[in-house]
Amino acid sequence: VEDALSPLTSGKERKLAARTLWASLHGITALAKSGKLDVVTDQTGRHMARHMVVNYLAGLAHHA
Repeated sequence: VEDALSPLTSGKERKLAARTLWASLHGITALAKSGKLDVVTDQTGRHMARHMVVNYLAGLAHHA
């Protein structure tokens, strides 16, 4: 993940960005797998994960 983020970040920021991205996806996946995602939203885990990744990467690109 860090390698994939290298065009958008560097050094410590890349490490933090990779871990933030991983933890966010892990949370969405854990909620979806446990059947608790519907407490948060009526969207699918796949839709939420895509939305989070697209917007997170757009934010990193904006600050690059």
